[in-house]
Amino acid sequence: MNRKVKSIEWSLYNRIKGVLVMVTVLSLLSGCGRELKEEGTDKGKQKAFTQAREEMVNNQIVKRGIKDERLLKAMLKVKRHRFVPE
Repeated sequence: MNRKVKSIEWSLYNRIKGVLVMVTVLSLLSGCGRELKEEGTDKGKQKAFTQAREEMVNNQIVKRGIKDERLLKAMLKVKRHRFVPE
């Protein structure tokens, strides 16, 4: 029975850890809608957003100890500025 309890505790721990990671990511996403200066062209805007996304991932996510490569790649790929109202 002791093994069963430890298995349940481990499962609960992993679920809580997953929820905490998602809460952290969502809280970071909520602050990523900072205004960027208007660049003259669409390429300029895209470059500015890409640069801002890279800064956000490096300064807010990696520095908090998130190391999952799939998550970091997804954070770099998703164009979150499209979800922020203008």
